[in-house]
Amino acid sequence: MKSIVKLAFLCFALLLLWNCSKEEPQNHTTLELESIEFTNIEGSSLTLYPGDRFRVKYSLDPEELEDIIELEWSSSKEDVAEVDEDGKITALDLGRTEITASYGDVEASFFVDVVELTVTDFAIPEIVEIMEGEVVEISVTGIEPAGASLSTIDWEISNDSYAECYVENNKLYVRGLAAGIVTLYGRSGEVTRSCEVEVSGAISGRAYVDLGLPSGLKWATCNVGAENPEDYGNYYAWGETSTKSEYTEENSLTYGENMSDISGNDTYDVARKEWGGSWRMPTESEFEELLEECEWIWTTQGGIEGYEVIGPSAKSIFLPAAGWRGSSLHGAGKSGLYWSSTPDGTNGAYAYYLHFDSSLHYMLRGYRDYGRSVRPVSE
Repeated sequence: MKSIVKLAFLCFALLLLWNCSKEEPQNHTTLELESIEFTNIEGSSLTLYPGDRFRVKYSLDPEELEDIIELEWSSSKEDVAEVDEDGKITALDLGRTEITASYGDVEASFFVDVVELTVTDFAIPEIVEIMEGEVVEISVTGIEPAGASLSTIDWEISNDSYAECYVENNKLYVRGLAAGIVTLYGRSGEVTRSCEVEVSGAISGRAYVDLGLPSGLKWATCNVGAENPEDYGNYYAWGETSTKSEYTEENSLTYGENMSDISGNDTYDVARKEWGGSWRMPTESEFEELLEECEWIWTTQGGIEGYEVIGPSAKSIFLPAAGWRGSSLHGAGKSGLYWSSTPDGTNGAYAYYLHFDSSLHYMLRGYRDYGRSVRPVSE
């Protein structure tokens, strides 16, 4: 009897389970898509720049389908912009294309305009100083919109005989071609920025200034041993090409020697030996020309006192008050003493040099053993 009851109960349970299995869950795929709406696009078009990427967001009606169906995407001009299966657009080239999202018979579309980026603001330095043959990077800051390529700005040099400019790897460069002053222009839409580019002449990689002197002589922009015009540089005994810790009559190599002018003689002329090319020490008469033809203004440059020497061309050089050396450094910041290449033939003990302080500048003759500055010249 118990066996019969158990069998009947088992049959009832199986029947109940079979009936339950016939109740199928709701199949959402049977819902029909009514519309597609783009949620991050205003109006009927989107503007992008070449290289931009944009992910389209959308909503579906009914919204239950958003996690079930996958839209198909297409671009009418794939050379302008392409779109992948997830709705991510990549702008490629200038032009207009229509982007379409569809599912079955339902579709929605908008236009993508790929336009040239217009920079609305940027800044460059007011003055750039470079040397003939030198290439320098020009700092471009404050670019709006941020990340815009420098190649979208039109760059131009006012006179390409003196300098040229170009963009490489999204950096702006200027190359000095010849001594002179030109203007660098950057233009984008209604925005124009400019800076003055001063190109110094160079001989054997060393900058010079043409002061417009009657002789046509070119004066170097810094002393031997210096990297900048305001640097003191090295000190040399007359007719010597090496520096010393102490400058005395006993260790002078030319004291008491009867010698002719040493300008251009690389055995005795440190400018020729150290800088090469046509660089040499100035003669006494060339210093006299500098004194007579130029305006001398005592000033401070880079925190260093000295003379700005302005030539007939309105260009100038700076001579720092570097002082002189014997057993130690004397007069730095107060006086300048620059060797000429011309000896005083009296007894082999003297040579001529330029001497100046804040109130006077003139030629003197002095003992050869003292360490003084050297400012090179060239034809």
